[in-house]
Formats: sequence, structure tokens, C-alpha cells
Amino acid sequence: MNVGGPLARQLQGKLVVVDIYATWCPYCKNIAPTLSELRQEYGSKIHYVVFNVSNAATVRRSEAEAKKLGLGKFFQGVQSQTSTVAIIDPRTGRILAKFRNNPNLSAYTSVIQAGLPRK
Repeated sequence: MNVGGPLARQLQGKLVVVDIYATWCPYCKNIAPTLSELRQEYGSKIHYVVFNVSNAATVRRSEAEAKKLGLGKFFQGVQSQTSTVAIIDPRTGRILAKFRNNPNLSAYTSVIQAGLPRK
């Protein structure tokens, strides 16, 4: 799976975690603690992108941001799939993993650990 090529320059150098979120989505609330744990565990080692699709105005803003980041094609395909989280390699645009309503932290961390640069 691919998002259509490399991502924007500002996303290069770190894995990208993309969250399709809506305030009214119960599944988004279900995975929120897991995503919060990811942020705590990995901090600035990965990029986090949240696309808010709660209403028409937030969808328009998210769509514009997605296009700027090189994620326009991806956003078009998942904007109606709230609670979707994808982990993407910014160099290639390859989707390393895509989850939907998955609160299992280890599912995310195993993909992130495998994709982090080796020291």
C-alpha cells in the first residue's frame, strides 16, 4: 500500500502516524488512550498528523493540510473511516500498517520499532 509517493519535506526523517479523528466517533475515543501512550513513549521520534473529520469545515481544513503534506490521495481514501490510524514511511509513502479502532498498543509499537532508524 502506498499513499502516492514521498511525503512533504517537513515529514521526512521520521515515521508518520496519521489519525483520522472525529469528535463524535466513539471508536476514536476508544483508541485515544493508546495514541496518547504512543506520543508519550515516542515523543519527537515520530511525526503525528491528526485529520479532524468532525464536520464539513474540519474536513475541508484537513483535506487542504493532507494535500500540503503529500497525503491527499490517502486522505481521500480514508476520510470517512474514523478511528483509522496509519503508520507511513515518509521517504517512500509506503503504508507500513493501517489500523481501525485498534486500542492494542503493542500492534502500533511493533511497527514503529521496526521502522525507527537504527543507531
